[in-house]
This record gives sequence, structure tokens and C-alpha cells, in this order.
Amino acid sequence: MKKILIISIIVIVIPISILTACAPMPLEKRSNYIEEDGWMALQNGDTATLVGIKGDLLEKEELVVPKTVKEIRVNAISSIKYKSRYTNSIGNSYKAKKIFLPENYYQFMTNENKEHDFPIAEKIIFISIDGTYIGGFELRFSNIGKYSYPECFSDSSIYVPKNSLETYLNRYGEYNPNTNFYAANVSYYYNFENAPNKGYYWIDDLNLGDKIKTIPDNPQREGYEFCGWYKEKDCINEIKLSELIKGESEIELFAKWIGT
Repeated sequence: MKKILIISIIVIVIPISILTACAPMPLEKRSNYIEEDGWMALQNGDTATLVGIKGDLLEKEELVVPKTVKEIRVNAISSIKYKSRYTNSIGNSYKAKKIFLPENYYQFMTNENKEHDFPIAEKIIFISIDGTYIGGFELRFSNIGKYSYPECFSDSSIYVPKNSLETYLNRYGEYNPNTNFYAANVSYYYNFENAPNKGYYWIDDLNLGDKIKTIPDNPQREGYEFCGWYKEKDCINEIKLSELIKGESEIELFAKWIGT
């Protein structure tokens, strides 16, 4: 009888132990988990990998990928399918139709089957003028140490600053036959000499009759105060972004500065 009891315990306990050991640790319980404003990330040294979104972000139609989470620089965007430990992440319930990528150093990490669950929207907006980097426009298969090109964007349209469209096409077009590249039709300019990003502060792309939904933070310039967006370089007619409606022509916005 005692032998039967011992065998029964072994038969029951060992499989449970194995299953428990194999079960991925909940994301929020990982020692390197950080979160801010609904963005979920794993910290690795002085950088962080975005691994999910939660709360109100799941309902937003437009998302701006953060530069930092808890003051830790974001350098990669991962998928819940990348590794089993990235569970309880974003799922497939997000509603984003447009994603803004303000920096140029993100790596998109996925697995060798190119499965990717991080928000991929109808429009992906690359703010950076530079199309020469590895991190921001290639997928990194971290588990096999190889690089590939972003077939995961084949259902999206990529929008870039108009002056960099040729750069992107020349560098990536051949390798991304199923990805559509376009010049954005809304451009925000720093409007001062030797400005970063070849003068572009922000870009967007609107359909006819659309209003701007995502209004960027005010630009910064040392020794100057930002005083609004204008139609002209000379800053004559100020524009209220919340009231702007996309017409037939592209929209160009110029920052006004006053020395402090």
C-alpha cells in the first residue's frame, strides 16, 4: 500500500514540477521588468527592449514609440512570439492604425519564422532622415544571430521624410519588394540653420479631410523659446494643429523661435 502511495505521488508531483519549471515566468514578475505609461519593457544594462503595451494604449489608433522607459533608452522592439518567456504581453487586441518611430536605432526582434506581434499598423512613420542604420529598419533574429529585412512590414505602408525617400528606396527597396515606401505629406521643420535631422523635427501622413491626431511635443533649442507652428519660414501665419485639416496639398509647418 505504501509503495502504491509513493508511486502515485511521484506520478502526480513530477509532471506538475516539470510543467511548472517549463512555464514561462509572468512578464511583470521578472526582475528586469520595467513599465511606464502602459509601455512594457525588459531592461538589459543601460538599454531596454519593448515587449508589450497595456491599458489605454490598446485602444489608441495612433502610437508613438517611446525613446525611454523609466529613463532607460529603448533600443529594441520585441515580439511575444520571440521567446516563450515574453508572455502576457500585448496579444493581438491593439487597435493602432499608425505607429510613429521617432528614433533610428530600434532593432525589431522576432524569431526565425518571422512571427511578429508588436503593433504593426497600416502606416509606419519613420521620423529619422537617415536610412543607413541597421537597427531601425531590419529584423534581428537574436536567437540565431542573423539579420534579415522586414517582411513583417509587408502589410504596412512606410512613410519617411520626403527628402530621404530616395535613400530608403535605394537601400531597402530591392530587399523589400512587398513593402511600400512613401514620402510623408506632413512635415514639421525646426526652422533654424544647422538643425538636427536635416531640419525635420516630425512628420506625419494624413488622408484627405483628416485632422492631426498625434500632436508632437514642442521642439527644444538651446537659448530659444518655441513659440508655435507657422505656415511660412518667416512665421507670419500661425497654425493651430488641433484645427488643421488635410487638403489637396502637402502640409509644411515651421517652428518659430524667440531668443531667451
